[in-house]
Amino acid sequence: MIVLTDIAYVTVFGVIYGYFSGVYIALMVPLITVLTPDLSELGARMGITFAFNGVSHTVLFRSSSLSATSLALGGLLGGPISGALLGSQYRWLIPSLFNGVST
Repeated sequence: MIVLTDIAYVTVFGVIYGYFSGVYIALMVPLITVLTPDLSELGARMGITFAFNGVSHTVLFRSSSLSATSLALGGLLGGPISGALLGSQYRWLIPSLFNGVST
């Protein structure tokens, strides 16, 4: 059990947890890309991976299936929707607001 008795411990834990969870999420897509020999299967493999990621979240953390579904759909659809909102002028405010509101 982690005992967080001071605000400094909570801050350090939050920074470390945020770093490693960000690395996990950010490296999932490049890993799938490297492990896919036929790039025509890439979209299907990413969808399957994100779906299993949502299911494993349900099993490990005993959350509701609605939570897992929203996690899987957010991971699967968040990137393409953000890319479409970004546009050709690379204004990051709109995709950032979309992702902040949708999560």
